[in-house]
Amino acid sequence: MADGMRSVLDRLDAVITLERARLLGLIVLAALGLCALATVGAALIWPGWIPHFGQDFGASWIAARLWLEGRPEAAFDPQLFFEMQAQAFGVKDVLLWHYPPTWHLLIAPFGALPFAPALLIYLALSLAVWLTLAARFQPVSAPLLFAVVALSGPVWMCLSQGQNGLLVGAALGAVFLGIRDDRPWLFGIATALLLIKPHFGVLIPVILAARGRWDLFAWAAGGCAAFLVAATLAMGPGYWPAFLENGITLAGAVG
Repeated sequence: MADGMRSVLDRLDAVITLERARLLGLIVLAALGLCALATVGAALIWPGWIPHFGQDFGASWIAARLWLEGRPEAAFDPQLFFEMQAQAFGVKDVLLWHYPPTWHLLIAPFGALPFAPALLIYLALSLAVWLTLAARFQPVSAPLLFAVVALSGPVWMCLSQGQNGLLVGAALGAVFLGIRDDRPWLFGIATALLLIKPHFGVLIPVILAARGRWDLFAWAAGGCAAFLVAATLAMGPGYWPAFLENGITLAGAVG
């Protein structure tokens, strides 16, 4: 039995060489890239071909348009938000807006573009940021493993929905890179960026305190404070009350 298994493994070693594995990885990456381009192109040319394609980004795009109109807090008006989504995309399944001003600030520039090019740029930037970060953990020199790590199912889900999960994942990864490579400035920026979805970073202060890394704590506090101030100034003083009221209403509906 053992000899038979060893014989099978020896044959596999002869067939699956390192060069062949790398070539297979490059083929997989190229195929996935072509599939992504074809899917995005088809979804933009024939709206509705992929149900809910880019819907999450669509909600952010509507919020960005409201910021350009000088009324960002209006995104928390469910009736108005529903009507704008239905008018822009011709859909009945619409989303509510629950984001803090930090995400609204980052997404605001996309409102200056029509939806299709805005979505394409957003997806390209999200994927580029994610792949760059993933390459720091899983080297591209092993392309098959890189393809598995960087282009897994959740990544495609984020791309198909226009979700910001790739950016959040990249920010989380950058937090760990900042600790691993002892780059306080990177840690501070990455921690601040997690304020677009603050619940993902809620344990970071606890970890820093437990490890006695008060230097990183200071960088994180400074980055978060700067981001919050910039977002508040950009969105206006009426945004936070609307955001908090929305949260209370949502908690009541869920609870």
